[in-house]
Amino acid sequence: MAGLRLQGLQGRLTALSRIYASDLSDRHIRINAVCPGWVRTDMGGRSPPRHVSQGDASIVWAAPLSGDKGPTGCFFRDGEPISW
Repeated sequence: MAGLRLQGLQGRLTALSRIYASDLSDRHIRINAVCPGWVRTDMGGRSPPRHVSQGDASIVWAAPLSGDKGPTGCFFRDGEPISW
């Protein structure tokens, strides 16, 4: 059940990212969603295949996307777009 709640929350957050991206595009603000993947953390446990540094890399990659350059309203993992 917790997995279903998490998926619903993720869906709402990515949709909100698209709404903000549209609303803020005329101000040259980029809004994107980034998925770090399933990483080994206290919350994720020891089973996930990814180290925290792999998840961090996605977020660090997306942080400098700004101005008129780069995508907005997209969803990324590992610097690649993934479907909503």
